[in-house]
Amino acid sequence: MENSKCIICGKDIEAHDIDALIKCGSSALKSKKWSEAESLFDQVIKKDNEEARAYFGKLLAECECTDEHDLMKHPLHIHDKDSYKKAYQFADDAFKRDLDNYNDEISYNVACQMYASKDISSLKNALNTFTSIIDHKDSREMAEKCKEKIYGYAVEHMTAAKTEKDFRTAKSEFEIIKGYSDADARAAECAARSDDSTDKNVIYQEALKLGRSDSMIDLKNAIKKLEEIPDYNDAKQKLEIFRKRYREMTDQSTQGQRQSEIDRQNTIQRMQEEEEKKAARARITKIIVSAVFIVLLVVILIIFYKNTPGSDTGNEMVLYGNANYYGAVISSDRINMDFEELL
Repeated sequence: MENSKCIICGKDIEAHDIDALIKCGSSALKSKKWSEAESLFDQVIKKDNEEARAYFGKLLAECECTDEHDLMKHPLHIHDKDSYKKAYQFADDAFKRDLDNYNDEISYNVACQMYASKDISSLKNALNTFTSIIDHKDSREMAEKCKEKIYGYAVEHMTAAKTEKDFRTAKSEFEIIKGYSDADARAAECAARSDDSTDKNVIYQEALKLGRSDSMIDLKNAIKKLEEIPDYNDAKQKLEIFRKRYREMTDQSTQGQRQSEIDRQNTIQRMQEEEEKKAARARITKIIVSAVFIVLLVVILIIFYKNTPGSDTGNEMVLYGNANYYGAVISSDRINMDFEELL
């Protein structure tokens, strides 16, 4: 301590003997002055490093307990604490029995708390603790209850197991309680089913990989694989999902084919209409060209005919020139008749 005065009685620390320091430390514990109590017990240890009472007093201060009765209600194990180990090391036989009793009572209470849990790990620790203090109170009966509880959970997990991991977990739980009921046989069964589950898991994982594809072929293969292991994991649920997707993809494909056929027919019809339009335009063009050709031919023939020497056209012009209109008309009619015969 930094000052030389005892914070409990006010007297000089150096004047305290070991019994006085232990008495003042105990008073500090009852007043819940934990750090002061620990300092006083450290003073005792400086004077005598084999004083079991000082180590025990320090243990009480560390656990914030006023006395041994309070200590036995402590919610955590004390057997791993250095102060407990030192106290036990230097204690006489009677004090060792007391320390054993304190430790067993604390361990019993901690194990009872763990027994109330549904966690297998906690139940395992409770079983180990009850087994370590088998003669304390009803620890033997509590150990059997722990085994029964672990067995029940292990059976539930085995029944619900689907994957390799599930079966291995159930196997490890049965192995905690070897020799209890048929736990050994069930552990062996879980091991066998775990190996079988490994093969199924390979198929399952392959199916999931194929099922993530957008290909109808891959999806169909995924369905086939899951149909091989319908009771594995969530294969049934995955089957329903994949089958629904496959039906949707099939419907879309059918609709696409129908639409493609409609588009193809429409394309053929448009092509036929275009061909008909081209043919019509070609006929019209041909008619126009023929008409133009005929007209040109007629014009050429007329010009040629009129300019031919001795033709009636020349006579007609002479008659008109001589004012012989009657003769010109007759000559013109003859030319027209000749032209109609030519056509």
